[in-house]
Amino acid sequence: MSFDIHLELSSSTSQIQLLSFGDYSQALGVRGLHKLVTRFTKCFFTPRGTDLSDPNYGTTLMLFFGGTGDTRDLAMLAAQAVNETVEKLREYDSMYTLDSDERLLSAELLNVVPTTDGDGVDIYVSIRNVEGSTAKFVFPLTLTT
Repeated sequence: MSFDIHLELSSSTSQIQLLSFGDYSQALGVRGLHKLVTRFTKCFFTPRGTDLSDPNYGTTLMLFFGGTGDTRDLAMLAAQAVNETVEKLREYDSMYTLDSDERLLSAELLNVVPTTDGDGVDIYVSIRNVEGSTAKFVFPLTLTT
């Protein structure tokens, strides 16, 4: 029995809605913009220096969650993490043959909004593939333990 974690893409809004964890009897084929969003998310949340195959893979975003950052710094770190992710994905895109709908053209941090409870933030990001399709999605993060 194998398990797979993947993002669910709403076809009506083109926004990522939830993370799913489940048992799939056949291989889950992730293609196109969905694959690009998954690649972006993985790199965006991987702390830089933790991938043994590529020490430069990942971003500095997780520095904030280690207790070394102030909440005012989160928007700056998120913008920096988007740029770091773009650089890394473009590097990988140049090394491998990918379809146009799976290669990154651009990404933009749209907003960082504190939750009404004050215990988290929502990070809004937009990415565009080489084919021209755009996905806008939100990463809800809890800041307290």
